[in-house]
Amino acid sequence: PMGTILAGEWGEVTNELIHWYVRRAKGGAGLIIVEVCMAATAVDPLRLISRVLRADDDCYIPGLACLADAVHENGAKIGICLNAGGGAQASGGPWIPGLAGVQTIQPVSPSGIPAYGVAEHGAVRQPRALTVEEIEKCVELCGDSAQRLKRAGFDLIEIHAPHGYLIAQFLSPYFNKRADKYGGTLDNKCRFLLEILAAVRRAVGLDFPITVRYSIDEAIEGGRGAKESQMIAKKLEEGGVDGISCTVGVYGATFSNIPPYYVPRGGLLYLAEAVKESVKIPVVAAGRLDDPELAEQILKDGKADFIGIGRGLIADPDWPQKVAEGRFEEIRKCIACNDCRIAIHTPRPIR
Repeated sequence: PMGTILAGEWGEVTNELIHWYVRRAKGGAGLIIVEVCMAATAVDPLRLISRVLRADDDCYIPGLACLADAVHENGAKIGICLNAGGGAQASGGPWIPGLAGVQTIQPVSPSGIPAYGVAEHGAVRQPRALTVEEIEKCVELCGDSAQRLKRAGFDLIEIHAPHGYLIAQFLSPYFNKRADKYGGTLDNKCRFLLEILAAVRRAVGLDFPITVRYSIDEAIEGGRGAKESQMIAKKLEEGGVDGISCTVGVYGATFSNIPPYYVPRGGLLYLAEAVKESVKIPVVAAGRLDDPELAEQILKDGKADFIGIGRGLIADPDWPQKVAEGRFEEIRKCIACNDCRIAIHTPRPIR
């Protein structure tokens, strides 16, 4: 899942967004996981980036249904990232266009700790700590949004908990200094995520796939490492999640969650391996895995159960079909220059 800046200014699906994902479906992807979709804007009032999808009102269901139908019609299953909020890291401005510079809206967080690397990412405002009542409302709204996404025809919901956004901040010893039931012990730090998981499960039923994506190593001093993340994986498995998608870091960390060209292909595989050792549910590996032979070997060796490819499908949306047909030499390779990702922080649409 990667932000595109192709959503509308109010968070609605656009024709451009549909065309983007349909093109990847036509290229042979088995499952497309759509970018983050906001579930609780009434609690977390700032956009992550300049344009982000929403599912926190019935008015968004028709557009989301058009997106799901279009991807299905072109041969792929479709999932979507459900996001509880940007937290202290939200930098996209108020949800109502035109209020930037007019109305001061304070970011929210577990404990009032600013985003990591705020100077680089624009989230310069001092956040406030959420109340218990607001946290509980956020959980409720996540369940409501999940129910809408199922009604819209999505095949999978992935709870978005990586990279220093709101759920990630609750999981992090760097950001979470709370002394109530949502902070302190690892069990308490996980409570917000596990409550969201339970709310989503109630909304979609037992036979609907739910995955969680989170940073296995936050890659910052005072952050969470792989050992604690293995424990979180076990708690998620016990909580009924169907799979875990592995990533790394928070924005501003020295080790980028979008590995550039000097990180070798498969350089993040150790994260998936660590989780794979801890749980029996499927694990998704990602991070420069768009070399077909490397990807196949990872599956054969049992180091992961699914291969997640993002930028490789920007460079060549026909990657899966070319691999299936053995046309490796025809693949237009991603060189990990990251211009596609830098664009959305400019902000410009993905490119």
